[in-house]
Amino acid sequence: MVLFKARVLVLRISNQISAATYKSLDYSSDGVIDLIVDEDNRPGTLPSVEDYLVPKNFELSQNYPNPFNPTTTIEYSIPKDANVSIKIFDVLGKEVATLVNEQRSAGTYIINWNASNFSSGLYFYRITAGEFTDTKKMFLVK
Repeated sequence: MVLFKARVLVLRISNQISAATYKSLDYSSDGVIDLIVDEDNRPGTLPSVEDYLVPKNFELSQNYPNPFNPTTTIEYSIPKDANVSIKIFDVLGKEVATLVNEQRSAGTYIINWNASNFSSGLYFYRITAGEFTDTKKMFLVK
């Protein structure tokens, strides 16, 4: 996970710059943050940065690269705080690794799996976060 720290310049612009203030931000993020401002926004009505950092849905992304040797990256998003479990299973359904098993805050996370001690083949990875469960497959090729 990457910690995002920034100083953001907030300007009120009309025919001239009438006010400029700096606000410090300290957020956790693993993705791109878009700041959207239109000409109708007034001071205090800008969208909250949290609105852009917190995912709207649970999501488990396909690992990359896939196939891989020996490391791969898995990204997942949770829209609310949850106990998150991500486990790896072999083709027979036997659990071979646990990558995450802890309480996580809402956000998007990236984890890496180093499979250098595992045999080539098909593996499954499963996320359980609250009521959400999803499983995807990946191929280790040595």
